[in-house]
Order: sequence, then C-alpha cells, then structure tokens
Amino acid sequence: KTDVSLAWNGSLVTGKFTLNSPKSFLAGESSQVSVDIKSDYLVAKFVGQMATAKTGVSAEGDLNVNTPSLRNLATWSGSPIQKGPGLKDFSVTGRLQATPSRVTLNEATISLDGMKSEGNLVVNLTGKRLGLQATLAVNSINLDTYNGGGNGKSSKKSSRSDRWDTASIDFSPLGAVDADLRLSTGSITYQKIKIGKSALTLSVKDKVLMANLTELQLYKGTAKGQVIVNASGKVPVLSAKTKVSNIQALPFLRDVSGFDWIEGLNTIDLDVSSAGMSQQQLVQSMRGKAAFTFANGAVRGINIAQMVRSLKNLKLSGWSRSDTAKTDFSKLGATFTINKGQATTKDLAMIGPFVRLSGQGTVNLPAKALDFRLNPKLVGSIEGQGGATDLAGLDVPVVVKGPWSKPSIYPDLKGLLKNPENAVKSIESIGKSLKNTKPKDVLKNLLGGNQEQPAGAGTTNNGDQPLNPGSLLQNLLKKN
Repeated sequence: KTDVSLAWNGSLVTGKFTLNSPKSFLAGESSQVSVDIKSDYLVAKFVGQMATAKTGVSAEGDLNVNTPSLRNLATWSGSPIQKGPGLKDFSVTGRLQATPSRVTLNEATISLDGMKSEGNLVVNLTGKRLGLQATLAVNSINLDTYNGGGNGKSSKKSSRSDRWDTASIDFSPLGAVDADLRLSTGSITYQKIKIGKSALTLSVKDKVLMANLTELQLYKGTAKGQVIVNASGKVPVLSAKTKVSNIQALPFLRDVSGFDWIEGLNTIDLDVSSAGMSQQQLVQSMRGKAAFTFANGAVRGINIAQMVRSLKNLKLSGWSRSDTAKTDFSKLGATFTINKGQATTKDLAMIGPFVRLSGQGTVNLPAKALDFRLNPKLVGSIEGQGGATDLAGLDVPVVVKGPWSKPSIYPDLKGLLKNPENAVKSIESIGKSLKNTKPKDVLKNLLGGNQEQPAGAGTTNNGDQPLNPGSLLQNLLKKN
C-alpha cells in the first residue's frame, strides 16, 4: 500500500495505491489492485486486476471517474480543447477493460453537462485522434449547451426574433475525435425546437460528421434522412436530405423560424446545402430544393374569401391581419428552388371549400421576408352582408409582401392593368354582386366621381356609359 502526493501542472495530486501481490505483478502476472486519485481537476477510483507486459499495463475492473470540467481537465493534462460553452461536469462509471491501445467500458453510465446515458463504450488510442465507438441510450440531449443558447451567451444582434443568430458555432469537437456512435434518446432540444424520441447513427471521421436519422419524432410526426457537417475546410459546409411527414405545422414553423401563419399537417421534402460559421451565414448561403405540402389546415390571420368579398364594398387599399380570421384548406403546397437563401416557387396552389388559389413568389430566408403574387378565386356562394353573394369567377391578384411575421396584403392593381379587359370584367362582376347597384355607380366610388371616357371604348351592362379599360385602371392606380 502506497500513498502518493505530488504537484502536476500547478495542481496538487494525492493518491492511494494498493497492490495485493507486488511479486506477481512484477513477474507479469495479474494482481488485485485498487487506485484512488484526487485533484482539483479529477477524482478517479479503480478496483480490479492489473498486469504488466512488454507493451504496457493492462487492467480489468470497476471504474468511477468524475471531473467538474472536461475542458479544464483537458487543458491541465496538456491537451487543451478550443474555448466554448459546455463540456463541463463529466462522470463515468462502468466495467473497465484497458490495454495500452484500447479501452473498453461495458455497462457504462455516463453523465455530461447534465445529460445522462447508459451503454457500452470503446476508445481506441492508436490513431491521430481518439477513436470512439459507442452504443448509448441518452435520456435527453440539449444542444443549446454547446452553442451558447443554454447560458444566455447568444449574440446581441440575434436577440431579436426577426434575425438569425450571428454567434459562431463551435465545430471544434469534430476535430477532437473520430467516432462511430449509435444513439437513442428521449428528447433533443435546440433553441425553441423540441424533438421527441429519436434514434440515429452518427459518425465522425477527419472532421466530417454524418448523421443518419432512422427514427425521429417531431411535433407529433416523423422525420428520416441524413445530415452531413464537413468541418475539414476553412468554412464548415452543411448538407441535409430529409423527409418530414405529418408534423403539426403551426408549432414547428413557429419554433423553427417564428412563422405562425399556417396550421395543419405538414410534409416536407428537403435537399439543401449551405456553408458558414453561424446560423445566419448558413441561411444566407443555402441552396437546393424543397417541397412543402400542408393538409387539412388553415392560413391564420386572413380570410381570403372575405378579402375578395370586401371588393364589393370598395375596400381596395389593403388588408390587415386579424387574430380571429382563417382561411381553411384541404391542401396547400409548393415546390421551391433555393439559391443563396432565396426560395422561389412558381406552383403555389391551395384548395379550400370556398377558395382556389394559385401563386408564385420568393421567400427571402435571410431577411425572413415574403414577396408573393397570389391569384385567389371564389368557387362557390358565400354569405355576405345583405344576403347571398356569388363572386365565382372573380379574379383579382393579391400581393403578399414584407416580413413574414407581419406582411402587407393588398390587391395587385398594377397586375390588373396588364389585362385591362379582364379587369373591367372583374369590376363588372363586383357591380353585379351589389344588389340594385350598377357598375357605373361602383366606378364612381372607385374613381371619385364621373369620369369621361373616349367614344368607342366599349359599353358596360345595363346601359351604362362606355368605359375605357386602360384609362379606368390608370385612374384606379392613381387613387390607390
């Protein structure tokens, strides 16, 4: 039995070493041994068998190790890890089998930054980096611990909900190990995003991480796919190819990006890549393709049928969002091409009980902004003020533009001007929908009084004065 006390890299280390049979140990045979080490950075205890050989010391027994900071321990031991959040309190217990080239820990219980796991672990010591193989069941994974989100260290610029995080993401752990992991977890948290029971395989080789999602419960739906993070170059590159099925769209989109306009069941096909050191840079450089389908849901904040119906009341200047308004749909979908964070679609389509809608436009992901031109059309009778109103066939384009948290929504009168004949038909349709109101009277209200039109421009129904479509729309644009 030996007591040891020494200074190592500025810290006092004390230890107790008990060897039951020193003679057998020196002869290369195994001997019962216990080791108890204490310092400011590490507390470790081992009880089991130990033997010597030409290649070094081997051991087998029960291990218990804990440290208040894995980062500080690495620095103290002479292998510092790049500064960053997380990698603090760490502990491990299990059945140890160790040789100079390989360490195996079976029936292990591991705790890191409050996250606890159980399983088996193998560490290879012969490569350029530590080689790690593990099969672990983790109670929960909190990624905010490693990006500053869990301790309030996110950048000041990113504190506003309309901005992406500009804080640098710490990719240095990918350079510390080569790993082959099989993980299952009860939950994963990243900022506001909440992921349920999940299973994935994860490999890290030469600073390239590849995660294959075999099971992921996401907002009452599921997700499968592959995510690759390549940090081997100067600027990390991220790529993702995933399929998300039947998730609850409203809480998912709200937690991911603050977008709270759509509810329903959402299916997403995503094949994108980006490069950058922060969340903002990754969004700004994103490119690829995406397809979205929403089923049995609603557009929140606006009632498209009511908006079109309001034309009969001459409300053309713009529409605002209402907390109680909704436009129900059975299906809403689009495919997008993404380049430098600009997601563009030409096939937006919605099917609802009263409205059919088509459209095209761009989602500016870096700016969290929308720029869409929509073509809603009523397809049946809706009940309005003063009785039944049938505006089927009325086709007035609508612009949706501005921050996606609060965009402006208004009729696209300039778009109407491109087809003035059709515009007059639409205005006549509004006039017909007004009980005991002629198109001329509608135009009086729209244009601020009687307007003289050139002869031969065509005539309206009900014997009204002739209308010149181009002149009418020009005046309408001046008014609005």
